Amino acid sequence: MNALELLKKEIFLEDDTLITSKTDLKGKITYGNLDFIKYVGYKEEDFLGKPHNLVRHPFMPRTAFKLLWDTLHAKKEFFAYVCNRTKTGTTYWVFTNVTPSFDEKGNVIGYYSVRRRPSKAGVEASIGVYQKLLEIEKCTKTIILYEAPHKLKSTLQDLKEILLNRKIVLARELTKIHEEFIREDIDKLIEMSENIKGE
Repeated sequence: MNALELLKKEIFLEDDTLITSKTDLKGKITYGNLDFIKYVGYKEEDFLGKPHNLVRHPFMPRTAFKLLWDTLHAKKEFFAYVCNRTKTGTTYWVFTNVTPSFDEKGNVIGYYSVRRRPSKAGVEASIGVYQKLLEIEKCTKTIILYEAPHKLKSTLQDLKEILLNRKIVLARELTKIHEEFIREDIDKLIEMSENIKGE
């Protein structure tokens, strides 16, 4: 079963859900609240000390997580629509906010993530973007094997058009305080796609 097929088996967060977790600097889980336990399907002893990619869905492109870590290493907040996976393989979408945690000297000591129920329009827009990013990642592997560079160029152009079209859709789904962040992140994805094209 491919990543897109897995999306068909889905559960939805309740309106008042607030999934919260904390990790250390290496992304290992140090805390998960009751909503986290409820939706991921793991017991606390099963996830504490484990990498947070324990809930990573195969539909999520690697590029999105590179953007996440680049943003956090710059000591900035990260906002995104994220597709996660439960212990049993069920899909659930979240609107994620990840922030660095600082000590009294301003040093980053870990990361704090809060996830809420996402809007339907935001998820639908994100699916198109992530699908194209997955195609690009697959194409780059193909190019390493000396195949079809023209396919990557075509896919990158498609992605740029999708990103530009969905930029407005995604921004409309956010509150004004989040709008600037999501626009900035999508701009970075466009830039990253251009960088891949030039390599």
